[in-house]
Amino acid sequence: VSNAPTNGYFLSAQSGNTGGLTWAEAGGDPTGESSVTTLPTNAGTITFGSIPDGIKWLRLLVYDFNMAGSNSRFQVRLGDSGEIHSADNDYQSYSTYVTGSESSRAAVDGFDIQYYRSENSSNRNFLIFNLYKQAGTNIWISNHTLFVRNGSLLVMGAGVCTVLDSRLTQLVFKTTGNNFSAGNANIQWGY
Repeated sequence: VSNAPTNGYFLSAQSGNTGGLTWAEAGGDPTGESSVTTLPTNAGTITFGSIPDGIKWLRLLVYDFNMAGSNSRFQVRLGDSGEIHSADNDYQSYSTYVTGSESSRAAVDGFDIQYYRSENSSNRNFLIFNLYKQAGTNIWISNHTLFVRNGSLLVMGAGVCTVLDSRLTQLVFKTTGNNFSAGNANIQWGY
């Protein structure tokens, strides 16, 4: 090692230095996140734009959210070059519930997160939706977990989107059938 260690530094390979290793300052925070956004009441869609170039993963967190009505279906859609992809066959998506009932939605218009029971309109729920970019492609692979607090229902699923023609620039979280009545959301990402 060519120099003395310093707190917060990492060991970096440096072929020109004695011993081939050098203690160096980290190159900055590899992750970022958006500010927390309040879900719009009397609306069923929230869009996150300005997603940084070069990310390898993205996480959507939606928490303490309620719906204005019952039996909603949740969905995530991706956008590139100003276009939100929402045509049939743009996504392959699958969800299952821990109770054993299954819901398969192949060749759909978004990543489906498929369950919202009628008695849950006054409860606080939590969604974690993860996206991972396949190396060297514009293919995004997802997994998600939705926890519905009333009744402790757990919905899990996964999917793939292969239609992006350029980098990921937008993410849309939406519901069909009802509007949000409360909640917060943000996105996190890494390189």
